[in-house]
Amino acid sequence: MARQRFSDEDDDRDDRPRDRRDDRDEEEDRPRPRRQRDDDEYDDRRGPVKKPGLATAAGVLWVIWGALGVIALLFNIYALVTPSYHAANVLMFGEKTADTMRMISVFQAVLVLVGTILFLLAGMRTLTGAPASLGGFGWMTIAYCSVYFVVGIALAMYQVSLIEEAVGRMGGARPPAGLMSGAGLVGGICGGLIITSGPVLAGIFALSCNKRYVLWRATKGRSRGDY
Repeated sequence: MARQRFSDEDDDRDDRPRDRRDDRDEEEDRPRPRRQRDDDEYDDRRGPVKKPGLATAAGVLWVIWGALGVIALLFNIYALVTPSYHAANVLMFGEKTADTMRMISVFQAVLVLVGTILFLLAGMRTLTGAPASLGGFGWMTIAYCSVYFVVGIALAMYQVSLIEEAVGRMGGARPPAGLMSGAGLVGGICGGLIITSGPVLAGIFALSCNKRYVLWRATKGRSRGDY
């Protein structure tokens, strides 16, 4: 009877539910599928997507160069509307050369105006997160700066040649051949690099972070797991 009783108790013990810890151990031992993650650590699903810092830097550079463009534009307009400035050029270089230089100044003012509008628009919209993509502003900035750089060198060399010709007509001593042209070329290159350095850098920043900016713009700070 005792043997039969122990046998019944063993059968009852076998019928009891297993400990929950055993279930947890089995779940931990099961292979879990690896979560797919993008190559870029920026796209981590555990937290909100943040606005790229390069986008903010590009916006700041655009705004700064746009403000500098406004100042340069005001100086150009002042020189164009001031009769004494044109009269001084007529006295120094002759009326024909002065008129040509005035036309060049008008063209430069228009070129600066286009760049100023582009930079201010790109900068303010980028800082507020308005555009859906920064690719357009980035490529337009680089294209504009390339045109400005080439045109600036050509205008600098042309103005130097006008001054050299005017000095020759007035009977002054001509500098050695090629000296003035070389000075105009070097001056145009240096001036163009200084003027376009900031916008070009902003364009490069915008293009390099455009993919992350588009992702941030689509989520607007939400966690990637929310969509």
